[in-house]
Amino acid sequence: MSKAFTGALDCKAIGTLNGDFLSPCVLTALDGGKAMLEALDVAGFDYVCLGNHEFDIGIERLASNLGHLQSCKVINSNVHNKELATLPKNAVVTVGDKTVLVGGFLTNDSFIYPPSMIPGEPRTFRLLYDMSHSRRAPPLFRFNGHH
Repeated sequence: MSKAFTGALDCKAIGTLNGDFLSPCVLTALDGGKAMLEALDVAGFDYVCLGNHEFDIGIERLASNLGHLQSCKVINSNVHNKELATLPKNAVVTVGDKTVLVGGFLTNDSFIYPPSMIPGEPRTFRLLYDMSHSRRAPPLFRFNGHH
């Protein structure tokens, strides 16, 4: 609904969902997330990022199912599995003379995953950059000389 008013208000609206867009959901347990992925497109989300429950269906099935999204982009800034390598690491949104960077970071707390569903091997599943001690943008997100 908000997107319909952006022209009149001279602004830009984007729809984001910060993980767990497939599961936990009873329907996903039955269809592997197909209906929830269709709902993302119908609802008009622009960007989603992976949450720990996306891996409930297994990484191969997750990667395969994500290919069915029509208009919603999955941003994957820090999961290094080869099955998800084609997902964009970020997106750039321009609003007037400002530039906004959209990232999607999954927690590296392996205790929230079932042992068989941990993304990546435990020794390689890590954040690309720990931003907790820095005010500067991580190297992955530097663009056009801005931080």
